[in-house]
Amino acid sequence: MSVAPLQRAAGLCPFLPRAIPIVAIVMCAGCVEPDLGNVPFLCHNGNPECPDGYTCKEVSGQKVCVKDGSDPPKLTDASVPGDAADGQVPPDGQIPPDGPKPPPADGPGPQPGVVLVTEFMANPKAASDTDGEWIELFNPGSAAVDINGWTLQDKGTDKHVITAASPLRVPATGYLVLGRNTDKAKNGGVDVGYVYKDFFLSNTEDEVELVNAAGKVIDSFAYSKAAGFTIPEAASLSVMHPNADKNKAASWCTETKAWSGSAGDKGTPGANPGC
Repeated sequence: MSVAPLQRAAGLCPFLPRAIPIVAIVMCAGCVEPDLGNVPFLCHNGNPECPDGYTCKEVSGQKVCVKDGSDPPKLTDASVPGDAADGQVPPDGQIPPDGPKPPPADGPGPQPGVVLVTEFMANPKAASDTDGEWIELFNPGSAAVDINGWTLQDKGTDKHVITAASPLRVPATGYLVLGRNTDKAKNGGVDVGYVYKDFFLSNTEDEVELVNAAGKVIDSFAYSKAAGFTIPEAASLSVMHPNADKNKAASWCTETKAWSGSAGDKGTPGANPGC
């Protein structure tokens, strides 16, 4: 809404309209009588103070200035641009008790937690692939991250949505192992914190993607013989630095020692890399 400058002896009359239909008016003495149209606006400071030619009336529980001789029109979303989410009058024409709501603040909202894949066992020997495959997750942040609702998938058909019975947290600067079986007698002696299904690690080439509950890919990489990867038998691959380019074979190393409780396979599930 635009209000033309109103002349007075000392200069311009400082009307300060907002860019919304409900306008707060700063009153000044000696102004030419304004014609602000038929759209009601809040009485100054919520008190019955309106410019000449307007009367303060109650509309939808709020005191608004209405042009003399006219009835306050019903405010609808068709009469004003935008919508309630933009800080405009709601579609039902009601004025919120605390006035129109401001638009959302600029800038990004809270950033999602970051969880990284730091180790994986694709070709166990102490257990079958069906029971012995596992993936290690690492949280580099200072607060635990709940990965319930996240998805583990590849570029093909493998996909598992994490649906734990309670929050599944990766502790701050800590690890969580996801695997095919929690039974240590069957999985090669791995302490698995969550069992996934319908996701498999190829012994030659594959992809691993970790997607958060909002659908954002948080971590991903691919491995293949063409890219220089060799998937060892009976040993896991550990990334040598969590932020390394995991698509490069040189970023990974083959674990050479068995973890405590291992049935013979080598790796560091749930611990810092050993290679």
